[in-house]
Amino acid sequence: MKKFLLAFSITLGIVLFLKNMNLPFEKKDDKKEKKNLDAPNEHFYDQRMYPFSKFDIAGYEQALQEAAAFNANTTDRGMASWTTQGPFNIGARITTMAVQSDNSNIVYAGFSDGGVWKTTNGGTSWNPIFDKQNFLCIAHIKIDPKDNKTLYVATGDPDISGYPSIGDGLYKSTDAGLTWKNIGLGNTRIITKVEVNPLNTNILYAGTMGVPFEKNQDRGFYKSADGGTTWKKTLFVSDSTGVIDLVMNPTNPNILYAATWDRIRNNKISTVSGKGARIYKSIDAGETWTQLTNGLPTGAQSRIGLAIYEKNPDILYTSYVGRNLELKGIYKTSNAGMQWDSVATTAAGLDDGCMAGFGWYFGKIRINPTNPDDISLLGVELWRKKGAQSNWEIGTPEWWLYDVHADKHDLVFTNDNKMYLATDGGAYKSTDNGATWQDMENIPCTQFYRIETSPHDKGVYYGGAQDNGSTGGNATTSEWPRIYGGDGFQMRFHPIDPKTYFVETQNGNISVTFDDGDNFFPASDAIPDTDRRNWDMPYILSPHDPLNIYTGTYKVYKGNYDPQFKDTPLYDSISPDLTKGNIYGSRFHTISTIEESAEVEGLIYVGTTDGNVWRTDNGGTKWNKITSGLPDRYVTKVLPLSATEVVVTFSGYKYNDFTPHIYYSKDKGTTWQSIKGVLPNVAINDVCILPASGKNVGLAVATDAGVYVAPILQTHSWSRLGDNMPLIKVYSIKYDKNTQNVVAGTYARSIQTCPYVYTSQVGTADVQNPKIKVFPTVFSEQLNITSDDTDILKVVVFDMNGKNIYQEKINDKNKTLIFNNLSKGTYIVQLTMNGGKVQTRKVVKM
Repeated sequence: MKKFLLAFSITLGIVLFLKNMNLPFEKKDDKKEKKNLDAPNEHFYDQRMYPFSKFDIAGYEQALQEAAAFNANTTDRGMASWTTQGPFNIGARITTMAVQSDNSNIVYAGFSDGGVWKTTNGGTSWNPIFDKQNFLCIAHIKIDPKDNKTLYVATGDPDISGYPSIGDGLYKSTDAGLTWKNIGLGNTRIITKVEVNPLNTNILYAGTMGVPFEKNQDRGFYKSADGGTTWKKTLFVSDSTGVIDLVMNPTNPNILYAATWDRIRNNKISTVSGKGARIYKSIDAGETWTQLTNGLPTGAQSRIGLAIYEKNPDILYTSYVGRNLELKGIYKTSNAGMQWDSVATTAAGLDDGCMAGFGWYFGKIRINPTNPDDISLLGVELWRKKGAQSNWEIGTPEWWLYDVHADKHDLVFTNDNKMYLATDGGAYKSTDNGATWQDMENIPCTQFYRIETSPHDKGVYYGGAQDNGSTGGNATTSEWPRIYGGDGFQMRFHPIDPKTYFVETQNGNISVTFDDGDNFFPASDAIPDTDRRNWDMPYILSPHDPLNIYTGTYKVYKGNYDPQFKDTPLYDSISPDLTKGNIYGSRFHTISTIEESAEVEGLIYVGTTDGNVWRTDNGGTKWNKITSGLPDRYVTKVLPLSATEVVVTFSGYKYNDFTPHIYYSKDKGTTWQSIKGVLPNVAINDVCILPASGKNVGLAVATDAGVYVAPILQTHSWSRLGDNMPLIKVYSIKYDKNTQNVVAGTYARSIQTCPYVYTSQVGTADVQNPKIKVFPTVFSEQLNITSDDTDILKVVVFDMNGKNIYQEKINDKNKTLIFNNLSKGTYIVQLTMNGGKVQTRKVVKM
C-alpha cells in the first residue's frame, strides 16, 4: 500500500501535512489526551475484576503460576516458534535504565510490561534477559557496584497510573542476566528503588509502594543484611504512603534519603497527594529515620524525586509535585539536608505547565556527575539547567516532533560523557552532551490493543497501539509508519477496495479513508456523545455488505457509509440497552464485542462488559438474551463459527475460583458447554477460527499468558502455541490464511506470528489412535496404558483446572499407574508418543 512509501522523518512540513490529514497530532490535543493516562490500565483491570469490587491479585498470580506450570510441562508446541514482525522502531514505555560503569556500551533497559533487555554494543542490538518470569513489569535495575555481573531487578510499575502493573518481588542475577532468583519482597508488589551497600554488598536497601489498589502495611523502606534472604521494614509512614524514591551516599552508605508518596488507585479512590509526602534521612544504614524540613514544602504534596551528587554527596536536589499535579518547586541542599534552598524555575524559563497536569507520572530529577549545577527535570519534556546562573531549556527536540518521544522516565549519565534517556516511546542516546539525540533501541515492545490483516497485503500486519496510534508492516519493514494518531484500536479493511479502510482511537472515535490515507473522514460522529462507550469500542464491517457498519455503545447501531460522497455515516439504533443498566458507573456497562455471522446475514451476536450475551436472527428486529449457563463476567468475544455454532470468551479472576473462560454452543447460544479442558485459568481476551480437517473447527485463543490452540471438538487438547513466547498479555488474535500464520497482537512484545497448519503437530490433537488405549475410563485406583503403535515417551495427568498432578517418562508401550490418594473427579491423560505426536484421553476417578 502507498503508506509504506512514507518515510516517517518528522519535520515541521510533515507535521503540518499530518495535521491537514486530520490526525490528532496537535500539541494541545495530545496534551489533553495524556491527562487520561489512567484509562489504558483501568481498561485492563476493569475487564479482569467485574463483577467484584476490586482486582483479585491473588487470583491473577495463581492463574499465571498455573500457566507457567502448564507451559513447563507441555512439549506439544509443534516445534514452531514465534517470529516478531514488529514494529521495532516505535518503542514502548521504558521505566528504568542501568549502564555498566566500566563499559558504557553494556546497557540494561526495563519496560513497563516488556521485561528487561540488554545490549552489549551501545544499542545496535538488544536481547531480552528476563523472559522466564511471571511478571515482566520493571521498576528499577541496579548493578552491584563491586561486581558488574551481579544485577538486581525490582518489579512493579513505579509510575502508578490507574491500576498499574504489579510485580512479584526483587530478583537477583549473578551471571549478568543469564539466570535469576527471586529474593523476596513479593508482597510489596511495587519496588521502586534498590541500593547496594558498596562496603558490604550483602546489605541491600529497597523502597516500596506496596499494593497500589488498597491501604496496606507492606509499604515503606526495607533492609536486608544477608543478601536478600531476610528483610526488615524500618520506615513506615502510613498504610497509604510508600517510598517512591531512594538515594544513598556512595562514600558513606549508612546515609540514606527516602522520598515518600501518598498513592492509592482503585475504582472509588485516586489518591495522588497527601501529607505523607516527605523526605526522610537515615544515618545508621536505614535503622532509624528523621524527617527533613528546613526549606522544604509543608502541607500535602504529590510525588517527590531525589538526586545525589556522588563526588560531593552532601549536595542533593529534590523535585516536588504539588497537589495541582504541576511542579511545586526544585530544592537544593549543600549540607546533607540540614538546609534546603529553592532553585529558580519559572523565573529562569521553566514552563509552569512542564508537567502537563500529571506530575505524579514522572517525579525524577538528575544531576550531571561532572557538574553539580547541571540538573535535569524529567517530565513531558526533558528540561535542563546547565549552570547555577543558566536558564532552563528543553534538552531534547520538542516531543510533538517525535524525534524524541514524550514523557521522560529516566536519565543516566555515563563515565565517558554519554547520556541515556528513557521515555514512553523507547530509549535515546546522546554523545554530545545533549546537543543531538539518536534512537538507541530497536526493541519490539509496542503494546497492541487490536490487530488486523488486510485482504490486499499478503504478510502485512496492522494494529492499534497504546499511545502510539495505528500502524502496520512486517519484519521486513524497517520503519513502521504512524498511519493515524492517538491510542490506536481496531482497523477494518474494505474487502474489494484497497484504498478504503477504517481506523479508531480511544472511546470509539472511528475515521475512514477512501484514498489510502491521504485524507480521513469522521465515521462515528453521528453516534450520540452521551452514549456510554467502551474504551475499546467494537465495530465491524458486515461480511455481507461492507458498506454497512455495526458498532455498539450500550446499544447496537447500524450505519452505512458512501465512498462517493464521503459523508459521515448515519446510524440507526437497532437494539435497546443490552447492558444491565448504569449500576456501577458508565465504564462498567458497555458493549465489548459484536460479530455478524459470515454465513447468515442479520445473525448478530453481542457481548457486554457486565456479563450479558445477546443474539438477533433478523438484523436487530428482535434480540434474544443467551446467558443461561454462562458466568457473570466481562465478555471479551462472541464469535460465530457457523450458522448454528458460536463461541464466547470471558475475562476475570478470583482466587480459587476456576470458572471457565471459554464456552461453546451448537444451537446459537440456547445451551452452552465449557470447552476449557486443560487450559490454564487465565483470562481469554480474543479468539479466532483456525483451519481444521473435515467439519472440525480449530480455535486459537489470546490470553493473559500467551496463545493456545485446539480443535473445537477436541476440547481437552489445548496446546500452547510456539516455544518462545514469555507469559505476556495477548489482546488480539487473527489467522492469516495467506501465510498460514497465527497472528498475535501482544501488549508487551509487538505483533508476532507463528505457523499453524492443521496437519502439523501444533494443536492438531490427531483423531484418537485406536491402537493407544487408556483404561478403564472409569477407575478406582489402577489405570492402564497400552500402545500397539509407537512407544509412549511421557505421560502427564491434569485435573480439569489444568493443574499438572502427575507426570512420568516411560519410553515403553505399556504402563500401569496407581492412584490411591487421588480425589474423585475427571482427569485428562496426555501421552507424548515417539515422534512427537500427542494423544489425550479423559478418565474419571471414582
